Amino acid sequence: MEPARTIATRELGAPARLTRAIFFDKPPGRNWHLELHQDLTIAVAERRDDAIGFGPWSTKHGVCHCEAPAKLLRQMVTVRIHFDDADESNGCLLAAPLPADRSNPKLSADAFRRLAALVEPMVATAGDAVVMRPLVPHASGRNTTEHHRRVLHMEFTGEEPGGGLRWRDEAEILGQGPTRP
Repeated sequence: MEPARTIATRELGAPARLTRAIFFDKPPGRNWHLELHQDLTIAVAERRDDAIGFGPWSTKHGVCHCEAPAKLLRQMVTVRIHFDDADESNGCLLAAPLPADRSNPKLSADAFRRLAALVEPMVATAGDAVVMRPLVPHASGRNTTEHHRRVLHMEFTGEEPGGGLRWRDEAEILGQGPTRP
C-alpha cells in the first residue's frame, strides 16, 4: 500500500490517509457493467445524523457510508492498482471529462447522458496505477474475455471528513484490527 500512499500524497500535496480499500474482480462469465457515475459515497467510523451536508446513509458489509459534500470529495484521490492487464475487452475503467461548468460538481442524469459519448478507456497493464478523483465521471464495461480483471481501489485524503465524523482506522480497512459495531 505504501507506493499507492506515495502517489496519493503527491497528488494531494499533503500526507495521504487511506479511507477505504475495495478489491474488484471481474471474472469471466460472472461480472457486471457500471453506468457512468461519480463516487460520491465515503466510508466512516460511525453514523452521525447531525453531520450537516452528509447523507443519505447506508451500511455496506458492516461499514457506515454516506454521500459526502463536494468540498470533501474534491480533497480526495483514488489510486487503482491493476493486478491484470485491463482494456475494453475485460471491462476497464472508462472515464469522461468533467464539464467546464463546475459550479455543481455532482452531475445530473442529463449531464451523464451528454458525457456518455465522451468516455475514454483507461487501458492499463498489470502493475499500473490509475489515479483519479471521485468526481470524475466514470463507468466500466463487462469482461468478455476468459481472464480476470482485478483491481485494488484505494481512496485517500489529507483532510478530516468534518461534521463530527471520523474516518475508519487504517488497521480496520486493511483487515488488521477489530471492526466497530
